[in-house]
Amino acid sequence: MAYEKGNLNKIGGTSLKGNAPQVFTYANKASDTVTAANFFDPAAGLMAPGDIIRVVAYSSGTPSGVADYYVTAVADGAVTVAAVAAGA
Repeated sequence: MAYEKGNLNKIGGTSLKGNAPQVFTYANKASDTVTAANFFDPAAGLMAPGDIIRVVAYSSGTPSGVADYYVTAVADGAVTVAAVAAGA
């Protein structure tokens, strides 16, 4: 599957892109690999390096886990993310 625009939501509204990290949630209902190249590219205009994406995984329509990622780069419409290391 692919990125679904309606599955990405910004938490709160006080952080401004590029001024402080923004926090997003993404409902990964299709069990996609969110770290795959180009996955979050459609959201490049919304994100900046340092932003956090909390991904909720689903199994058979039921939430089954949560993983945190951060945006490492946004360049030329490409978003690169990496997993937040445990204990970081």
